[in-house]
Amino acid sequence: MSYTLYDAAILHTKEALQSLSAILKKASTHANASSFPEAKLAPDMLDLNFQVFFMTDLSQKLVARTTGVEPLTLSRDDCTNFEQYQARIAQVLEIVEKADKATVDKRADEIVTIGLGPGKSADMKSRDFVQGFAIPNIFFHLTTAYAILRKEGVEIGKQDFLGPFIGQYLQVFVINFAPPSITAASYLYHTNSPSASSIATKMAAHWWLLRAVQSLEDHIVASILRQPGFHRAVGRIHKTIHEKQYGRNPHEPLAPGEATADPNSATRNEQFAKHFIDEIKNQFRGKPTEFPGDKTRK
Repeated sequence: MSYTLYDAAILHTKEALQSLSAILKKASTHANASSFPEAKLAPDMLDLNFQVFFMTDLSQKLVARTTGVEPLTLSRDDCTNFEQYQARIAQVLEIVEKADKATVDKRADEIVTIGLGPGKSADMKSRDFVQGFAIPNIFFHLTTAYAILRKEGVEIGKQDFLGPFIGQYLQVFVINFAPPSITAASYLYHTNSPSASSIATKMAAHWWLLRAVQSLEDHIVASILRQPGFHRAVGRIHKTIHEKQYGRNPHEPLAPGEATADPNSATRNEQFAKHFIDEIKNQFRGKPTEFPGDKTRK
């Protein structure tokens, strides 16, 4: 699957807005939150109000430019506190999520006009606008908002910033050795179960052991899957089971070393199944078992 202009423009903008929402939500609970909107990173820089306004405004303009529609005219007057911040982000996220992928990708080479300050503008291709202007600006103001909040003492970290970006790509089997929080425990159990606090406490007592066992199980399974001839062995075992249930395919020729005239003799597949089980038992003991018919093992 190819990486398209839609991926670079729309998906990254959506994730950046979600990241902004996450760090602002955490900042809103701080004791000094009411003073943050006017906070600056440096005396000659603009405040948090502007960072949120400009980032959200540019995000909706990015969608407009890449889809060929007129952007909205957003006001800075209703973007001055945390409640308004979240409302503005939600409004723009809705616009971003409605962007049509086919339209964005089709218009990659269309010429768009962008503003570069009072009385200044420039024409460039849509793809150049995204890569050279919009996305870098969005990330600049997101990072500046994050830095302002950190300077003001908000306890946010890299995980809060990156969560909306990386979270969707993390696999569920990644092992987390931290015990579940009370919130997580209450989510996993119904209301008629013991209290979430009690559940979290009980789980935490054995959490390290449970996760260590899971890690060992994952290692064992991975080791088995890496065994030479594993998939071939599974196929042969399946064939043996199938023949026991439904009989042998009369049109299939006998393989070398398989059934003889003696009806009680084991077929090669049965022998292979037995040796395969032995192989699993011995794989961690350094005693590789030779499969029937295998002349060499690497």
